[in-house]
Amino acid sequence: MTVPKSTPPPLQKPNRANLTGKDMVGSMLFLAVAILVLMGVLGRCSFNPSGPDPQSIPARTVDLETDLPRAADRVDFPVRSPEPGADWQATTMRVDELTPEGDQAVRVGWLTPDGSYLRLSQAVADEGALVRYEARQDPRGQGVVTAADLEWVHYLGERDESIWVTEFDGTMLLLTGSAAESDFHQMAEAVVAADVVAAD
Repeated sequence: MTVPKSTPPPLQKPNRANLTGKDMVGSMLFLAVAILVLMGVLGRCSFNPSGPDPQSIPARTVDLETDLPRAADRVDFPVRSPEPGADWQATTMRVDELTPEGDQAVRVGWLTPDGSYLRLSQAVADEGALVRYEARQDPRGQGVVTAADLEWVHYLGERDESIWVTEFDGTMLLLTGSAAESDFHQMAEAVVAADVVAAD
């Protein structure tokens, strides 16, 4: 006569009420060690209590040799391609509509060598419309400055950033940003000396 085998009881999770503080601490330590090992293996994690360092984040770059001819093809005025210096980095390029009537501006932004920002806008438009578009508020006139042998009307715009605007060869040129005055002068010289871009 054979004795029937007894079936073992099914496995069950331990009741949480039976877990002790020691069990919880052990689980947390295990998870912490596992995370630290993964971080060490991947080498892609770092801790900075003050947040990311803006200087360590690479800025986006645009290819003006490709993008400016395309922009020139979309507007009905000559577009210049300034070269302010090899250590300037073009980061943005847009064609924006300034007014409901369809006035457009070609706007290019650069990071200067010290990491400040300066934007050049080129347009055939009323000076007031162009300045208001860039200032995002009613601009405050500050007088006139001379750069690249031209007189530029100086305004203050958003966050008290300088705005310089002048007319050159039938086109309005506008400079604005957080850059130093010396950078404004350098860009003014560059755009006045620049060649007109051939449309695509």
